Amino acid sequence: MSAVALNSRIIIVPYLVSSLTAIACAPHSAPTSVVSTSYRNFLGMDFVDVPSGQFQMGTGRDSLESKKPHVTLDAFQIMQTEVTNAQFEQYKKRNRHPRSPHDESPVVNLTRFEVLEFIGWLNEKTGDTYRLPTEAEWEYAARAGSNANFPWGDEWRDDLAFGTTSNSAELLKVKQYPPNNFGLYDVIGNASEMTYDRYSDLRTGQLRNPVCYREPEQGDTDYDYVVRGLGVGDVFPWVWYRSIGVADIPLSNEGFRLVRGQLPVNATRIEPLDPKEGKR
Repeated sequence: MSAVALNSRIIIVPYLVSSLTAIACAPHSAPTSVVSTSYRNFLGMDFVDVPSGQFQMGTGRDSLESKKPHVTLDAFQIMQTEVTNAQFEQYKKRNRHPRSPHDESPVVNLTRFEVLEFIGWLNEKTGDTYRLPTEAEWEYAARAGSNANFPWGDEWRDDLAFGTTSNSAELLKVKQYPPNNFGLYDVIGNASEMTYDRYSDLRTGQLRNPVCYREPEQGDTDYDYVVRGLGVGDVFPWVWYRSIGVADIPLSNEGFRLVRGQLPVNATRIEPLDPKEGKR
């Protein structure tokens, strides 16, 4: 049994609620492993190299996600963490959301438009190219070679990620739990993350660098996008789970991380769903 409200992502799943509530304040230790990075920019954003490869995307558990494409991706560079308050505020000072009070907490409560404006500023400032990860890039990087529900296996572990069903829980600073095998922190738990893609019905078959995108326009109330890596306040924290964000609605538990580099030239373009068709 489940219930979903799109804009606030209120989700009720009885068999998960009790287990995730129990880990809301679970003790944990900061990671001791040292992860090598491939690039650091002037904001202190650390990027790691993700190798090219193939994986089975999604899980095929419901009508919109019943297809499991076999995806091939080119290599790319992705941030180790979500963008933090301190990094974003070098672009623009803003009042931090009470759930994310620290310099090293993920910046949250941003609309899609604010995120794209920040990326535009960063690209102009550096002469480099930054963007959000595509949905496929995000899942591949988050899995880090795993075919399970989580980067570490099929069962939740409260020593490897911060999860709670509380809609008011304060977000932790980044890097409070161990990274996955690609060196990414907090892909599951803490803040959820925007991706580049519009929401679409997954395809079957072989896909190379799939992307589903159209630039949003101010006032575009039908513009929705894929959210991954669900965090505090959510009870679907699986690495394959797809949720929906709306461009002009900020969420207090949603942040973002960046990819450095252009979209692959050999991308498979996918059309977004017609908003009039209705979505979960």
